[in-house]
Amino acid sequence: MSSALRFALALVAAVALVGAPAPAVARSALPAPAIADAALVTRIVRVSDGDTVHAMIDGRAVRVRLAAIDAPESGQAFGERARLALADMVTGRDVTLHQVGVDVHKRPLVVLSVEGISVNAELVRLGWAWVYRQYSNDAALIALEDTARRNRWGLWVDPHPLPPWEYRRRARGR
Repeated sequence: MSSALRFALALVAAVALVGAPAPAVARSALPAPAIADAALVTRIVRVSDGDTVHAMIDGRAVRVRLAAIDAPESGQAFGERARLALADMVTGRDVTLHQVGVDVHKRPLVVLSVEGISVNAELVRLGWAWVYRQYSNDAALIALEDTARRNRWGLWVDPHPLPPWEYRRRARGR
């Protein structure tokens, strides 16, 4: 059974893990999607980078990609800061995963939320990720990115940060 199918089946049989209440994530971010029948409350067991995590699904760690955003790569400027920002938001907390698709690498695409706040949007709002406009034209996310740019938050302290898709393209030599 593919990991995407296993994820979808786990979503249907979603079970909340018991844990201490987590501190609130900033309340100015967008709410998570209201998809009650397609949500799984779980824990994140590893944060790979600023837009990829491993979540406990059906008893094993499954690699999932945050939808609609693209954070700096680990070898790129601000890559470690973006990873740490994501880790700070999800470590030790109950996290709700809303699957919204599957990426080209067959990883589940998700919106993560903590206490009803979209982690994806919060990363954009704080300036640690771009809206991945190749895959999203979400006006609310774009507005959050524009505000972070104007205020020079996060990676936007650099007047000309290199988008991760450009960094990856250059690394491939194209």
